[in-house]
Amino acid sequence: MLKAEVIQPRKNMEKTKITDREQEVVFTNFTEELFYGKWAKKIYELKPKKEYYLPFYLAEHFAKHLVDRELGNMAAQKRKEAVVAQPNISSNDLDSVEQRITTNTTLRQGLLDKCVESQDIESGNVSIIRPREVPKKDRPALKTEQRAAELIDQGVPADQFAHVKPRKAESDESEFEGLKE
Repeated sequence: MLKAEVIQPRKNMEKTKITDREQEVVFTNFTEELFYGKWAKKIYELKPKKEYYLPFYLAEHFAKHLVDRELGNMAAQKRKEAVVAQPNISSNDLDSVEQRITTNTTLRQGLLDKCVESQDIESGNVSIIRPREVPKKDRPALKTEQRAAELIDQGVPADQFAHVKPRKAESDESEFEGLKE
């Protein structure tokens, strides 16, 4: 029979902040080495001791892999030190030296905190995103708009294809709406 277990909340739970996955955060490559982050078949080159604005999901992903690399390097260094200190050390003891570093959650969280820093631009839950708009004149004409313009040029009445209206060309100030010279 399964027993219900009461889970006590963490003491620092008030400090935990839920971040929107798309929110921009500051990612820092705190190491002395170049880091290559991989996401969606793209490679991001992140220079040492530099900060970058990234969406939270990407910063979190890169931070995990950067911290894994750094913990692996620390573990390898401790392993070498253990072999120098005790040349006849057993492989089980070497593995335990390595595991003490790679499974140290406090050390891992400290390194993750060095990587990802939240930006508190807005204090509310709702953030306003203003994507860049494409100006109409820069947008290529749709095929239906081109066809409608061709039909008008051929003299076909516009009421036969009223659902598609050709985009007006840039007008100069000499034209008046509705009049043709």
